[in-house]
Amino acid sequence: MWTEPEVNFTGKYYKIEGGLNFPKLIQKLHPPILIGGGDEKFTLRVVAMHADKWNYGWGLENYKRKSSILRNYLR
Repeated sequence: MWTEPEVNFTGKYYKIEGGLNFPKLIQKLHPPILIGGGDEKFTLRVVAMHADKWNYGWGLENYKRKSSILRNYLR
């Protein structure tokens, strides 16, 4: 309903025929995803794959190192 002019859907509990949604979204198909954390093996990989923004706040030197690791995951 966010992108199509009219939607039809049949699920287990609900059915929609000719569903309309106006006005359409101005932003992307989802709100921005913000992930906070600094685990280098898991969190930064998830940030690289899914996040629009990243929050980390444990000192400048650590931030520089974590940012470098994140940039590698993004590549």
